[in-house]
Amino acid sequence: MKPKRLGRELKGVNNLFSRNVENCEAIRYVNELTSANAFVLGYLAKNQNVDIYQKTIEEKFSITKSTASKVLKLMEQNGLINRYSVQEDARLKKLVITDKGLAIHESVRNGLDSVEEKAFQNFTQEEKDQLFNFLERIKNNLKN
Repeated sequence: MKPKRLGRELKGVNNLFSRNVENCEAIRYVNELTSANAFVLGYLAKNQNVDIYQKTIEEKFSITKSTASKVLKLMEQNGLINRYSVQEDARLKKLVITDKGLAIHESVRNGLDSVEEKAFQNFTQEEKDQLFNFLERIKNNLKN
């Protein structure tokens, strides 16, 4: 039996999770929304009282500058977010979720919750906490 490899296991879980999210009826309903958009919208919706920039999204979701730029550009084109110049630094663009983005976020929130609930079937709260602890440690190790 081949030993398990972290990258392969994480990729497999990510693929299955993404497939379940994208097959969720609430998300299929919104054709311009990808799972990446859903997570960014959720973050922006929960942090409306905080100034958020592209760099924030890059760090929060561990994505590259080019990936964040593509995702945010499409979200802006689809009317999900607006970017506003910051007076202190013209290079910075504050990200703000639109009313359309908020409405879509609300409609898919229940779908995302059901996928996560499905993923954690038969897990105790302690096991979930351990998993998130392990994943955080892996992220920190790979950042250094």
